[in-house]
Amino acid sequence: MQHQVEHQAEQQQFTVALGTEHALLQYSLDAAKQHVHFYSTYVPASARGKGVANQLVVAALSWAKQNSYHISNSCSYIQLFLDKK
Repeated sequence: MQHQVEHQAEQQQFTVALGTEHALLQYSLDAAKQHVHFYSTYVPASARGKGVANQLVVAALSWAKQNSYHISNSCSYIQLFLDKK
């Protein structure tokens, strides 16, 4: 199932609304250095294993690529995607 991923730039996160809960991917951005650091993904237990985290990461990496940001990461789930490149 595809979910609507929302980029909340001021909060430096990507989110997916799941009824009363939210899944999220958090980052810190240093725009002056063109650098983004992804540090956390969270999906509520009720939505795990359904591709929600995958959608968050794909959206976040696409955004970073579109903006030509250098990427660093300290989240093991995101690292799986970076290792594929």
